[in-house]
Amino acid sequence: EYVSEDFATAALLVERGWHCRFVPLHTYEATPENVRGFIRRQNKWTRGAMEFFGMCARHRVGTARKFDLLQTPLGHIAALLLPLGMFLTVYGYSSTPAGAASFLGALLHNPLATFWSVPILRYLFVVGVVTTTPAVIVLRHCRISFRTYWNHRWLSSAVSIIALPYEFKSMAAYVGTRLRTIPVTPKNESPLGLREVVRISRYSLLLAATLLAGIVWVNPLAGLFNATWLVPMVFAPLVVWRFSRPLPPDMVGPLSDGWGEPSAQRMEAERVHVVLSVRPPERGPTEMYSIVE
Repeated sequence: EYVSEDFATAALLVERGWHCRFVPLHTYEATPENVRGFIRRQNKWTRGAMEFFGMCARHRVGTARKFDLLQTPLGHIAALLLPLGMFLTVYGYSSTPAGAASFLGALLHNPLATFWSVPILRYLFVVGVVTTTPAVIVLRHCRISFRTYWNHRWLSSAVSIIALPYEFKSMAAYVGTRLRTIPVTPKNESPLGLREVVRISRYSLLLAATLLAGIVWVNPLAGLFNATWLVPMVFAPLVVWRFSRPLPPDMVGPLSDGWGEPSAQRMEAERVHVVLSVRPPERGPTEMYSIVE
């Protein structure tokens, strides 16, 4: 009945007076083997997240728990505000090439004062500091170099950019038709070639082309404000294709199939579980249920 059967089970148990707590256990089995598998898995998660609105409406759970449940679908919706913000900064205003050149000259002459005089740039700076500081602390605590971190971060960001239009499509399909088919994450797939990666990236590249057209014809000044978004969007297919190439022999690990991803056949025993800890209303012994994602 539900795509998110683990949360639906928990909501029914709470409704009957039980106490539930989810304990995530991370393993490699559910890791998609290429960007196509990631998009299919993300579509499944997006549709499951949309069901949380119905769970909050139908089940008699407390306000605090409803707030926790709603954070999941609202997080998916918030991710779609990024392209909306990009469209507003490009097509919501107009400027001339002379104005853009004048601002660029002032930025080069006195970068600190010019940067701090623009509210959106001040906001991005503050948000960047707030979000980056915890990550830096974790990296230092775990003794992970910035090079290692960014090698993985570039790939994660590129895949997320390519998958964003598909997430919007999946969300719209669920809201419009209540589709509940579950796209199964494919296994044992070979790495994608550049042509296939570009084909899968066609929606994000179309979005980038639309924004670039607006910068050229409507608002040249927006190119300065959107460079940090547009450059990754344009180069995301190349990043994904680079990481899809075979690894050198000295980098192939015991769980790798030689293409940079864990081999599905060698990890059949590995599972990604959501362990559901259940305690009866009268505070009896705790029971554990393992739900495979």
